Amino acid sequence: MFLRKTFLKRLTTVFEFYIERPFPMSDSETLLKLTGMRMEDLDKMRPCDIDKKPGVWEYQVPETNRIVFLGAESQVILGRLLESAADTEKPFFSVV
Repeated sequence: MFLRKTFLKRLTTVFEFYIERPFPMSDSETLLKLTGMRMEDLDKMRPCDIDKKPGVWEYQVPETNRIVFLGAESQVILGRLLESAADTEKPFFSVV
C-alpha cells in the first residue's frame, strides 16, 4: 500500500522538527516541542487563557476541554511574551 504524497510530506516535516537543529528555534516551535500541544491550539493562545498558578501553569484551550500544562521552560518563553503583550484578548502568535 502506497502512502499519499501529502501524508509523507507532513510526516517528513514532523520528523525534521524533532531532529536536533544547529540553529535556535523560534518561540512557537520551542513551545510546541516542550508541551506537545497542537499547532491550532498554539495559534489560539491568548494571555487571558493562561492560569498562572504557582508551579505549573495551565493553558485552557478555547472552545475545547483540553488543558496544556506549561512547565518552567515554557514559562520563561511565555513570561517574555506576557511582558510585551498589550492586549490580553489577542493571540500571542499570529497566523497571518
